[in-house]
Amino acid sequence: MTAYYDRPVSLSAALARRIGLFALLLFVVAIVSHRFGSLAVDHFAAIAGLAMLLAIVALLLSIVGFARLWMVGAKGGLASCAALICAAVILAPVAYGFWRFATLPELDEVTSNVSDPPQWLTVVRDEPWMTAFPPVDARDQHAIEAIAYPDLVGRRYQQGFDDVLNATRRAMADNHLAVVSETGVGPPQRATGKAGETPAETQEKAPKSISATSARQNVPIPLDRPSPVLAEPETPTLPRDARIQAIHRSPILGLTSDVVIRLREDGDYVDVDLRVRSRFGPHDLGTGVALMNSVFDALDADLGVSGNN
Repeated sequence: MTAYYDRPVSLSAALARRIGLFALLLFVVAIVSHRFGSLAVDHFAAIAGLAMLLAIVALLLSIVGFARLWMVGAKGGLASCAALICAAVILAPVAYGFWRFATLPELDEVTSNVSDPPQWLTVVRDEPWMTAFPPVDARDQHAIEAIAYPDLVGRRYQQGFDDVLNATRRAMADNHLAVVSETGVGPPQRATGKAGETPAETQEKAPKSISATSARQNVPIPLDRPSPVLAEPETPTLPRDARIQAIHRSPILGLTSDVVIRLREDGDYVDVDLRVRSRFGPHDLGTGVALMNSVFDALDADLGVSGNN
């Protein structure tokens, strides 16, 4: 008589697979919905948190399934593997985010010039759920940043202002920065009057109106044409100062940050500074520094130089 071994079935493994697949589907739907703008940040955080809890349950049940497989040979090894993979896909990025939260300074704004940060052109907005957190003084954050990121400084390029401006626009496009407003990007303005002359002095030197009688008495006497060498120089142009404000959304999660870029002309050089502010929480998890370095790297590669202030 032939005997057949009847293997038991691990119910925990089957349940782990179902919970893991549901948690993964919930997590993906939350990311896609938030990325394309139909889900608010607070709702996304709640749904992602629920998916994370379900992933932990699926992970624990899969461990039980593996234990049953090892001890009594219960069926469910493939189901436990599927649940383990689903849980890992969810928990790995969450664990990475918690690690960055614990190891990086708590900043939601960074700048390449802490002593004179670029000023915003339009008021930056916070997400509605951010009202639950007390406001943080930007000066305190800049002081923390100066200690945490001493090498995070702006750039100085020995290039024409228009060349640096065009390279900045290309770097913004490469990093998916959508322009909101800008100022100072037009042609250079000429200074009024001579160099070092106040508007009042220029007004005093303006020709005064004279009466018809005095005009007949003071007949002009022809003089020699002045030499071109002795002619007065052209009116100097003012140093150019431009700012461009933009919005950045992270490629996967769609988390929003405000960015302002400032270009200042200083003789033969152009100084470039950035300021990045996160909208998705009191801790940007290092995304501001990463975005700033990415823009500067694109600028350096475009202009063919790499220089710090």
